[in-house]
Order: sequence, then structure tokens, then C-alpha cells
Amino acid sequence: MSPSPSSNDSAGIRIGELLAARIAALDSGLQRTVWLLNQRIAEPLRARVLARLSRVLGEARQDLNRLAKDLPNLKAGDSARRYRAIREQCDRLFRECLALIEGSLYREAGADGGLCRIADSLIDDLSRRSDEPWGRFTILSEGEYFGEMAEIIRLRFPENSIWSLPLAAHEFGHFFARSVEVKRNDGSDLDSLRTRLMLAKKHSDYAWRRVHEHFADLFATYAIGPAFACVSILLRFDPESAWQAFAEHPPDADRAEMILMGLRKKQEYRWITDFLEATWRDALAQCGQRAVREDKDQPAFKALWDELDFVFSHALEGIAYDGWLRAVPLQAELSDLNQSRIVPPAGSNIADVLNAAWSGRLKLHPGATATIDLLGQRAFVLCDRLAA
Repeated sequence: MSPSPSSNDSAGIRIGELLAARIAALDSGLQRTVWLLNQRIAEPLRARVLARLSRVLGEARQDLNRLAKDLPNLKAGDSARRYRAIREQCDRLFRECLALIEGSLYREAGADGGLCRIADSLIDDLSRRSDEPWGRFTILSEGEYFGEMAEIIRLRFPENSIWSLPLAAHEFGHFFARSVEVKRNDGSDLDSLRTRLMLAKKHSDYAWRRVHEHFADLFATYAIGPAFACVSILLRFDPESAWQAFAEHPPDADRAEMILMGLRKKQEYRWITDFLEATWRDALAQCGQRAVREDKDQPAFKALWDELDFVFSHALEGIAYDGWLRAVPLQAELSDLNQSRIVPPAGSNIADVLNAAWSGRLKLHPGATATIDLLGQRAFVLCDRLAA
């Protein structure tokens, strides 16, 4: 039998003792998470994430240890609030680690069909060009998403084709913007982006997310070319709710317009830009949605475009996609379904293949699903070769 509490304990467990037990349990969970990351994520993927996650988990343990030492000197309410803040942070960390372990096992089993390895290669190239080290890996999840704690980029399950792959560049854009936020002002043209993000954060979470989302859209547009605009407008944006703002991102209509504005800066993309704009406007009209924003919202939209365009034109000109002259002949080869082996132009990369595939798809009737699937398969094989 369990010992019954003494008369002195009749009021139950004191808050300090209760929190001490919870701190010990949470610390045990953090230690187990480190063990699971070591045991369940195989090399070479483990080497890409373990150092960062071990550091983040270690910092959480340090916070717990400090709280445990401070408990005797804290008021009950203060100690409970500090524990709750640490607990919430750990819960977010546990969710990311669980998704990471699940995603890595999914990759190890080959259930992604090799898509994540191609995405890794695409993002590694963006990392080199932007001089912003990433060194993580991608996993499949319920949707495209960048997790800040683990710095893992998620691709949407059950995707296994290259058509949505350009969205990975958008998620890397979030990683890049977050990296800019945490750095000190250094007198570069990126300071304007850092200041914009900080001011937006002070205003509201939505304002901050709005700037982040538009920056990530333009990052992908400038960095990998029109393929990102194609997947966004043709496969993702919803014309029926085009002007509705969501908690995590601005209206699709705003996003589509800013992406098209970025695309229009390149004359060689003109036919694709015209095609996408006409398709989007027609979809809006068929859904009974207006084609332009309300006058009261135009100044803020234009101001944000001017600021972001300045950043990409001055501070980030080095990330601009320069492979269109490779993508054009590559599109012809991919679209020639009688050609068994494709020989890409010298220096070709995954972004070239994505642009070639999408420009070829735009020339097909949307109902030609068998041909579109075959085109996608041929592009996937070539991307897989280039990622090797």
C-alpha cells in the first residue's frame, strides 16, 4: 500500500514539489529525444541535423535546470509561468523532432520515391548561391512548411512528382529571411529587409507573416525562375477565396500579383507571364472575384513591393536565376517523348529542368494528363541524375 500523507501533508503537494516533478519529467523527455534522434535517423541525414538539434535541446535543458535551482526563491505564480513557457517551447520542439524522425524513416524506406533527395540538392544549390548555409534535409509532411527550430523544410505528402518541387525554394526563402532577422545590422542593403520584418513583428504577427510570405514568394521567383510561379498559380492558389486573408499568409490574389510583378522583370519570361496572368484573371472572373484590390489597400501593397524589389535588385542580385538559355533547349528534349535519353546542356541544374518541364507543360492541353505525367516522369529521372 502507498503510504498515506501525514497530517502535515493534508493540503496536498506543494506547488514547488509539483513543479520539481514536472521539471524532472520534462528533462527526461528531452534526454530521450536526443537518444531517439541518434538511434532513429540514419547517416548521412543525421549529420545534417544532429548538431543543431542537440544544441537546441541542450538549451532547453539548461532553462529547466535554472528553473529548478530558482524554485525555492520564486513565488508560486512566477515559477508556474516560467515552467509553462519552457513547456510550450519544448512541445514545439518535440513536434518538430517527431516529424523529423517520421520523415527520415519515410525517406529511408524509399516511400518518397527519391523526391526529397532531389529537393535537398535544389536547396543546397540555393544555399550556396545565397551564401546562407542550410545543411539540413527535406521530409514529407501534411504540407509545405519551414520549421524554425529544426530548420527542416517539409514537402507536401503524398507528392512524388517534380511539379510541386519549386515550392521548396519558397520554404528556403523563409529560412533565409529568418536568418536575416537574427543578424545584426551590418550596413548592407539587407538591413532594409531586417528593419521591415522587425517593424512588422511589432505591429502584429499577421503583418510579420505577410512580409515573410511575400519575401519567400519573390525569393523563389527570382532564384529559380518561372517554375515557381507556374506551380503557385496553376496548382495552389484558390481563385474562389482569392481575396481572403488567412492567419498564416496574405490573400492568394496579392501573392499572385506580386509573383507576376517579379516575373515581369525578366523579358525572356514574357510569354509565360502573360499566360499565367490571363489564366489567373480568367479564373477570378469565373469565380465572381474582382481582378484588382480595393483602392485603400493599394498604397501598402505598392510600398511593400518597392521595398522587396529593392532588396532583390541590390542585396540579392547574386541569387538571380541565370539558366533560361539552358532551359529552352532542354524543354524541347523533354517534350520529345520519342527521345529515350536526354542529354542536358553543359552546366544544367535542377532548376533548369523544372523550368523546362513547366514551360513544356504550359504548351499542352490541361486534359492531356497522360502526356503531362510522362513529361513529369522524364523530368524526374533527369533531376535524379543531376542530384546524384
